[in-house]
Amino acid sequence: MSLNLNLLGPFVRSVLGIPSMATFTMIGAGVAVLTLAAGTGYAGYHMASVIDQGRYNALLLAESKARAESLNQVVHVTTVQSHLALKAASDEATHQQQIAVQAAITETETPNYVSAQIDPTRCITYGLVRLLDAAVLGVDPSTLPLPSGQSNLSCTALTPADLARSVVSNYAAANANAEQLDALEVALAQQEAAEAPSTK
Repeated sequence: MSLNLNLLGPFVRSVLGIPSMATFTMIGAGVAVLTLAAGTGYAGYHMASVIDQGRYNALLLAESKARAESLNQVVHVTTVQSHLALKAASDEATHQQQIAVQAAITETETPNYVSAQIDPTRCITYGLVRLLDAAVLGVDPSTLPLPSGQSNLSCTALTPADLARSVVSNYAAANANAEQLDALEVALAQQEAAEAPSTK
């Protein structure tokens, strides 16, 4: 048999510790309010979570694009540098070959312009040889030794043609070095241009 709380008087309900119907109603209303607040709070949290996830995804996408652009720039610069290095090497080989061919032609033609015979009245002196050798080596001529018993005015066994061939050879080496430096300057300038940030 169930107990009808409405039939009990207020006194009996208070003695038994049974709350009134108004109290039940208030408790029910409170529970409803708390449930509604919790639901609203969850909805707000869920909405904020969705917005934060959207921002996070946007950041990931932006980072991915930035990495792709950076990688593309590295690939572009590397490709350009490879092409420049190949072209520079090819150009340098061509120029060095031209210098070597011209030096060989000049040396071959030396006897046509300079005597291959020793002229006792116009000899190549040790002083001249020491001076030219010092210029090639970048030292003081006095640091280069004379053969025993010879002076700067003593004649060597060199002919004018021997001297001419030596000078031609040294000039060819100097031209080859100058060409290398010129090619290096061009290659460095091209490399700096290739590495410069794109303004697109």
